Amino acid sequence: KLLHPILRPRRPPSPPSPPRPPRPPRAPLRAPPQPSFQMLRKQLVDAIGKHVTPHDFSEYMVYHNRKLFHGDYAPRPFSYGVRRTANHSPEGTLSILSRQSSSAIAEPIMTLVSREETAATPPMTFPISAAANVTFNGERYLHAHLLHTFSGTSASTLEISAQARQFSSMMVMVGTISSAISFEPKYAAIVQNKDELTIPLELSTIPTPKEFKEAVVSISPKQQAFAKMFRSMQLASTLFGVVVVQIKPALEQILNLPPDSLTKELRLTQDLMELFIEYQIPTDLLKYDTEPAGGGGGGGGGGSSQPYRPCGEVP
Repeated sequence: KLLHPILRPRRPPSPPSPPRPPRPPRAPLRAPPQPSFQMLRKQLVDAIGKHVTPHDFSEYMVYHNRKLFHGDYAPRPFSYGVRRTANHSPEGTLSILSRQSSSAIAEPIMTLVSREETAATPPMTFPISAAANVTFNGERYLHAHLLHTFSGTSASTLEISAQARQFSSMMVMVGTISSAISFEPKYAAIVQNKDELTIPLELSTIPTPKEFKEAVVSISPKQQAFAKMFRSMQLASTLFGVVVVQIKPALEQILNLPPDSLTKELRLTQDLMELFIEYQIPTDLLKYDTEPAGGGGGGGGGGSSQPYRPCGEVP
């Protein structure tokens, strides 16, 4: 029989449930363990026998490039003797050294080199003041160097080293290549008589084209235009240049002397350097004249040129 809902018997109430215990605090999130990575790293270290540093990797790349490149195109140490010709003894040396730490021995960096002959290149100029430019020519070398660094390690420091031999002199200028025919010197020094000049190089990196494009995509058009102009200025001054000027050939040319006239005149060269550097004497006062002072047009003065005779002293 069906009973009315009101007439159905009610179930007795269930007893209250016991209180739940409080939940323990959650542990902070941690990266899952990576036993496979640690195991592979340990196996690689055991196979090599040491932890590989940037210096070790650079040594491996030297060995690898020696096997990869032909001898004429393999990277070479950046260390050059400064000399007039192959028949002359070097006036000194110019090197770019790499030092891993303050206590490590500096070694020349390895660079890919492209050399151009003097006759195949147009002359270049550099300013010495706002109203004067100097035109020069000579052998040109284009170098490319690849630095290796690991995350968490500092890069090796680079430095320029210029050394002069006794009774030798040269001028070293450091700057940037602004165009194919112009050089902008920033610093210059005269190295002579066993001097050793060391200039540390501070390197800075700029964003790659992809990183630059991703960085400027969310800024305003005016800011993008400014960033592009500023980046073009940075790219225009990234080509580092070093110019070495030999002083003896320059003195012979500016004093109107035959080539190699000052090669064996040691005291004369030192006196000329002192007059030009310390006393700033004009070159016209010391220039050798091919004609006598009273020579010229008529009379019995004569116009024959006097041969050059080394005197050993400045008159």
